[in-house]
Parts: sequence; structure tokens; C-alpha cells
Amino acid sequence: MEHPYDVIEELDREAGHDTDADDIPESHSQEVIPDNTGEASSKHKKKRRLSGDSESFEIMRESSAYVGSELFRSSQLIKDGLDEVALTEKRKRFTEYVMNMNLPMDQCLTAIGAIGTNRDLLDLFFTLSDDLKNVWVRRYASGQF
Repeated sequence: MEHPYDVIEELDREAGHDTDADDIPESHSQEVIPDNTGEASSKHKKKRRLSGDSESFEIMRESSAYVGSELFRSSQLIKDGLDEVALTEKRKRFTEYVMNMNLPMDQCLTAIGAIGTNRDLLDLFFTLSDDLKNVWVRRYASGQF
């Protein structure tokens, strides 16, 4: 009975390619012995037992874990950076909105300082309709909240 790796070797020989013993996993390198003992001994000589497979696997596993953790950390840094950019953009739009409300300067500064520095209040501001935004900011600026 031929093993699939034996068939691959035979096809490679016919195609003019050399098959390395390194291409054949250790678990399959000597698993099936053909009926013809002369053929078995020549294949046995050709295939060498792979050493260090468990070490290689462990190194690859550790490397993959490291790369995965670095990718996760990098994506978190990018996400945090994008969140900060979005927050800065929201603060800028909020400040422009408040400055265009024709409030006295001290009330503008109060609203910008109180709402613009609080992420939750800033998010709330952008969920309100324009009519409610005006009323809410005016009340916040006058200290009614």
C-alpha cells in the first residue's frame, strides 16, 4: 500500500522536481512500509527522520502568540488614537456651535469648559436636536444644571 507522500514523491519525480525529506512531516515519514522490501529500504534511506519538530512547533506557537499580542496592542493604540481624534473634532464642532449662539463670553466659556471637557455630556450634546441643543447649552451656561 502506498502512502500519499509516496505518491507525491513519485509525481514530483515524473514532473522533474526533487522532493526533500523536509517536506514530509515526521509522523508520516515512516508510517507505511510498501510490500516490496527493496523499495522500502531505498525509501527508508532517502527519507531521514526529522528532528526538532516539537521544538519548531513550540517556537512557531510562541512566535504566533507574540505576533498576535503585538497586533492586538497595535490595533488598540490605533483605536485609541482615532478615538482621541474624534473627540478633538467633536470638541471643535461644539466650541464653534457655542460661539455662534450669541451668548455672553463668560457663558460661552462656562458651557465650553463644562460640556466640552466631559465626554458623556459632549456625546449627549450631539444626540440632541438643534432646538434642544440651544436650550440645553443656554441652561448649562447659566448654571441651571
